[in-house]
Amino acid sequence: MSRTSVPAFTDPSLPPPVIPVLSSHIDLVFTPPIILSSREELVFIPAAPPTTVKLISQPAHRKSTPQPTHHPVPESSSTDNNNNMSDGASSESSLTSIESGTIKIPKPEGEAGRPGRGGYNLKAQLAWNPATFSKLKKFVHRSVKNHLDATQCKSHQRESAILLVIQEASKVFPDLDDYHGCWPVHDLMQMHLKYTSGRAQLAQ
Repeated sequence: MSRTSVPAFTDPSLPPPVIPVLSSHIDLVFTPPIILSSREELVFIPAAPPTTVKLISQPAHRKSTPQPTHHPVPESSSTDNNNNMSDGASSESSLTSIESGTIKIPKPEGEAGRPGRGGYNLKAQLAWNPATFSKLKKFVHRSVKNHLDATQCKSHQRESAILLVIQEASKVFPDLDDYHGCWPVHDLMQMHLKYTSGRAQLAQ
């Protein structure tokens, strides 16, 4: 290997010396030659100008607030509400009528004077003051004597005469209007006529 002497000081008038470099330290790129035939022409295409891309930022879409869905009210529910209101009104009117005395006290089941045989005791059912009940009983007996035939039972009496006894008793005892059909007077007439007609038959 030959040695090359390098001067200690560089001459500024001379170009810098070439430093030997090994081929292994250099990247060699092989470019194949371009061969053109006689019929081919070189066409130079000018480079296209750079395209400017304009970015437009779009505002983010807001989610629309959902609107409440209105469902039509079926007619049946309104009808039911009206029916409920009418039922409530009717019940209130019933209570009012009871308080005002328009609802009459119904007659108990069975026959008066037969409490042990499916009937009832009239005095216990009315629950009146004993003195008042005694006065009513005596008044009906006297009215029966004046207007009815004491030898016949109640089913054989004239309706007009029975109605006259009821009217007279209702005038003297206004509380009888609270009883449906004035059944206490009917019971007193029936029991008394049953007794008087039975005695009349025995006397014959």
